[in-house]
Amino acid sequence: MHQGEEFKRNLKKVDQIRGIAREKGAEVSHLVLALYLTRDSIDAIIPGTKRKEQVVDNLRTLNLELSADEAEKINQIFK
Repeated sequence: MHQGEEFKRNLKKVDQIRGIAREKGAEVSHLVLALYLTRDSIDAIIPGTKRKEQVVDNLRTLNLELSADEAEKINQIFK
């Protein structure tokens, strides 16, 4: 899964996500967390952190809103 052609395909997907994040002025990690917040089936997001600065950084996700179209576009990339 993380080797050969599959690895290359996954890198291309991440590049697409990076482009969307850049358009929104966000980090990829914030974009992914924001995507999770659009899902009704997810009640809580608990990203792992080692330092308090990471917790504060993750909170920046709350300032990022994804439209239904943007969320669908990201979902299609990883389908």
